[in-house]
Amino acid sequence: MKNNEKKSFWQSRKGHAFDIIIVTFVYFYIILLVALFEHIFPLLLSAYILGGILLLYILFFSQYLHKDTCAERGFGSWKTLFIRTDNLKKSAKDVLLVLTSSMVASIFLIALIIGTITTPEGGGFSLEVFGFENIYIDFIAQFIYYIGWGLLQQVLFLSFIHVRLRKIFPGNDRRNRIFISLFTGVIFGSYHLFNFPLVAFTFISGTFWAWNFYETPNMLTVSISHGLGGTLSSMYIFVDKIGWHMTVGWPGIGLGP
Repeated sequence: MKNNEKKSFWQSRKGHAFDIIIVTFVYFYIILLVALFEHIFPLLLSAYILGGILLLYILFFSQYLHKDTCAERGFGSWKTLFIRTDNLKKSAKDVLLVLTSSMVASIFLIALIIGTITTPEGGGFSLEVFGFENIYIDFIAQFIYYIGWGLLQQVLFLSFIHVRLRKIFPGNDRRNRIFISLFTGVIFGSYHLFNFPLVAFTFISGTFWAWNFYETPNMLTVSISHGLGGTLSSMYIFVDKIGWHMTVGWPGIGLGP
């Protein structure tokens, strides 16, 4: 029997593209415009309001409007605390054992080349301000922080944008997988403008995360991978010693407040 049910705008290719455009517009509005005039209260307030609405939309409403499943967004059911378990073993092997190990090895190789391998810094979430000057405590604290921060980023880029791209450009062949992975990586990297070293790093890592998420969408493994990659890169690569940092927007090129 032929199904003549008409799809809504939100389930159309235009609807998926619309979502990506609006989210990207609001993001750059906040980091490029509001960041320059954060002293103007109405602008600052608009950033908090739009950011809050956007977060609620991405986490809850978009899934309903686009008829996404929890599984394709990398989550399980509430019975498993939203951890997707059916592909966890394969995802852990591909993302944690293979991809993340390669990422860690690359970070240490770069640190060896640029001369920071023996002088790691506390990173962007150092506990030195609280009187803790132990690098191992810094690592643990930052790793926990980056898993949470990584989860939020991966919800945006993989669970939301990557899924939208797959529905704009449907297909399951290798060429489509390469295209979607690269497209996701480009968007992920562009969200880190104008910090060009960070843009390059996030483009590469984002592309590989998307490549694995395409076949085995699992938010737990990519969040752990993001947590470890973010922690080590902020301690060994994006450090004061060589003048690199994790800041995005105008400060990335020395401008802004």
